[in-house]
Amino acid sequence: MDNLSFGDLLGSLWGLALVAIFFGGSIFVHELGHFLAARKRGLKIERFSIGFGPRLFGWTGKDGVDYRVSIIPLGGYVALPQLADMEGIEGASSEEAEKLPKISYADKMIVSVMGAVFNVIFAFALACLLWVTGMPVASGSNSTVIGYVPEQVVTSSGHLAELGLGNTVPGPAFKAGLRSGDKVLSVDDATVTNFNQISEAVMLGNRKDSQGNPTATFKVERGGETLEFVVQPARLEVNSQSGDKVRVAGLQPRTAVIVGTGMIGLLTLQAAKIAGFAQVIAVDTEDSRLDVACELGATHRFNPKSGGDLTEFVKSLTKGQGADAAFECVGLNATVLSAIHAVRKGGTVTLVGNLTPKTELPLQVVVTRQLRLQGSCASAGEIPRCIELLATKQIKVDKIISAVVPLEQGADWFAKLYAGAPGVMKVILAPQN
Repeated sequence: MDNLSFGDLLGSLWGLALVAIFFGGSIFVHELGHFLAARKRGLKIERFSIGFGPRLFGWTGKDGVDYRVSIIPLGGYVALPQLADMEGIEGASSEEAEKLPKISYADKMIVSVMGAVFNVIFAFALACLLWVTGMPVASGSNSTVIGYVPEQVVTSSGHLAELGLGNTVPGPAFKAGLRSGDKVLSVDDATVTNFNQISEAVMLGNRKDSQGNPTATFKVERGGETLEFVVQPARLEVNSQSGDKVRVAGLQPRTAVIVGTGMIGLLTLQAAKIAGFAQVIAVDTEDSRLDVACELGATHRFNPKSGGDLTEFVKSLTKGQGADAAFECVGLNATVLSAIHAVRKGGTVTLVGNLTPKTELPLQVVVTRQLRLQGSCASAGEIPRCIELLATKQIKVDKIISAVVPLEQGADWFAKLYAGAPGVMKVILAPQN
């Protein structure tokens, strides 16, 4: 078992704290409904507590109610002795319930149900807030470019499906004519701006053809043309016990793996985002560089030193297929092999790094999986476009530039770079007038 780091521990504690806060907030709204209804109906209210157990702090209001925060943060209650005997949970009542006036059945029903009513109102308010502000999405996921269109999709659930086995049907999107590289513009006439919206539109769609079969109409951009395809979604089993199924088209977003997140790797990462890769996986042996990669848009990170296998990690994010493209920005034997094994059948590996003059080539893997290997070094006329991306800050360099120093300090900083000093990535030498 891996050792739990101090950072992991803090992360776990913060996660538990957030659960307590949000759970407590939901309970507060629920109990507020009981409280306001009881006050409106004239019931005796003894306590309004956030949490259970002994009192931490609080006050007694002018209305005689004991408002308190209790030591156990999960839950809360409103003590209403006329409504029910809850002494085991809420503590002893200061007054005997028998001495208080009886309340009507209507009072009991209204006070009891208002907790749930307030939860519904609270949920509706949150939904309205999300509708106005929008749902946050991972940086780099605002793309509708199709990465992979499987010829077969697994429609069953359970352990066999997790292994890519089980019941299969022809891929609905592939059968309809959709292909990798198509940019989806709309589904059933609803404009989509990220891949989640594509999946949701198919899943929640209700269109059918004349035979009663479910359909989803895709409008895509391909080679400068706008094309339309009618897909007949497959029904994917999401629970083998209940048999629940959802509609799927059989599409995956474009995924890129960036091996090496030095200066070149971080620039490549940002260019991959602009090119429409929804998932960008950063790979490096230094966590500090991976932190920068995530700030610049990597949706996932992988450090080989932390254990695990890169190929399996990538497959877990791509439904067992592998990445569409890998950009190798180091130039060592191990990193080149990692990039080759990370891509799917028919994928592309671009070799950018060149630290070593020769590396091993797994010929059978490249040939049998029909991979495309290509090198990238000099500019092929992209300089104006690069300047535009830098000027408009679509490519950010602030995190990449480690220092701006006078020219006479160049030798010292070069020595730091050569020695692999931590946190040193790109140094700009500024000649002094």
